[in-house]
Amino acid sequence: MDRMTSHTASQDALHELSASDYACYRVGFPERTFQTLAQHGIGAAEDRILDFGLGTGTLARGFAVRGCAVTALEQTPEQIAAAKNIAEFEGLDIEWVLGRAEQTCLPGNQYDAVTAGQCWHWFDRPRVAQEVYRLLKPSGQLAIIHFDWLNIPGSVAEASEQLMDAFNPLSAKPHLKYGNGVGIYPAWTLDVNQAGFEYIQTFSFDVVVPYTPQAWRGRVRAHQALSGKMTTEQILRFDLALKGLLEIKYNDEMLEIPHRVWGLVCVKT
Repeated sequence: MDRMTSHTASQDALHELSASDYACYRVGFPERTFQTLAQHGIGAAEDRILDFGLGTGTLARGFAVRGCAVTALEQTPEQIAAAKNIAEFEGLDIEWVLGRAEQTCLPGNQYDAVTAGQCWHWFDRPRVAQEVYRLLKPSGQLAIIHFDWLNIPGSVAEASEQLMDAFNPLSAKPHLKYGNGVGIYPAWTLDVNQAGFEYIQTFSFDVVVPYTPQAWRGRVRAHQALSGKMTTEQILRFDLALKGLLEIKYNDEMLEIPHRVWGLVCVKT
């Protein structure tokens, strides 16, 4: 196997590992998220909804359950395959589109709402905000939503992040870059304002999510500081270190991880 073939095989394995961890261990948005969006007029039966950066498809599936006509757009084939498997198992009808949020090639003025769950930071944000404006019907809404663990001093989340930094010191601490460690994203309000959106509102609420040690390891492996920055071999070495930390410092017991849901909703006028 030559160097190029070996590199390609390694990247394929990394994508499969990342997609598998996303599907198995990333907890979906709490039910209260959909209730809050419904209060803003997003997610009524028969609404046409376009979901960007679908991840495990938690938003897309949640809206499909509510009778919405859902299109899910994602640029990673492995991620679409993982989310599609879950949706088909649940008997949900979702249209899957492989493409980029910056240039969807979808027709404009078609959607009642566009949602972006846990992904806005991955985009060329000004371009995507303009593309969303084009895609929405008049009075259509954009919802940007995050669901982050909280970096509380002395917590297992803080210890896990310190271990991430030790294994990947050049990662520029992406877990702090946008949400400032507290799951709040004020810069997104400027993105949508500059694209022409109005009636900008934000909301947040906190929940505690229980994880087994194995599930927490999978959840951390799916974090962008690892899946987006490190090789498969580096991730596996990190995982062994995290396993040891949980066994020694936390007695390998059930973990309760504080999380924050933060959302922004705005309107195309």
